[in-house]
Amino acid sequence: AWEFNTDNNTEGWTAANHVESFSVHGGNFFIDPGLDPWIRSPLLAIDASSYDTIEIQMESMCPDTLGSVYFTTSSSPSYGEDKRVNFTVKNDGRWYPYRIYMGNHSKWNGTLTGIRIDPAQNGIVGTDQDVVAFDYIRLTKDTPPKVVNHRYGTTPSTNIYVTFSEDMDDATFTGQTVTVSGSSTGNHSSSFSFNHSTYELT
Repeated sequence: AWEFNTDNNTEGWTAANHVESFSVHGGNFFIDPGLDPWIRSPLLAIDASSYDTIEIQMESMCPDTLGSVYFTTSSSPSYGEDKRVNFTVKNDGRWYPYRIYMGNHSKWNGTLTGIRIDPAQNGIVGTDQDVVAFDYIRLTKDTPPKVVNHRYGTTPSTNIYVTFSEDMDDATFTGQTVTVSGSSTGNHSSSFSFNHSTYELT
């Protein structure tokens, strides 16, 4: 884990790619992002099977809400879109915990050699009104939330309701990660909505 509890010590993390400034103080790692900012871990040698989740405590004032985690392994040592997991960031300047589940990625295996966190797609060049701060970054072993209940109607236009055991990021639910099986005639549109109070997907 990286806790950033020592002033001026990034614990091996590098802030780069148009990060305009960075500092560690008060137990937090601060960056002032420009275009396409990211921070990168020191060189790692970790068995990927020992961990499947990256936990981040972060605050953001960036103009967009798309975060990404990239990673490298000994067999695939370059950062790229083939080793990327996105997550949704809240950018109101408050602290939020994020748990990014990596275990479903087909290349999360072997020896993990690096992690890169893109807290946003873009900052605002030439201003300090878009600061991002990290309280901690941790590798943990987790399991995906479980389905505890589901219900649905019998007409083609019905909603399907699935209740999970805990809260999840909205970015978890896409046409690639959610599959509905069955048969009906005609064309039917679909969309996903997740209630963070009841943990119910509609």
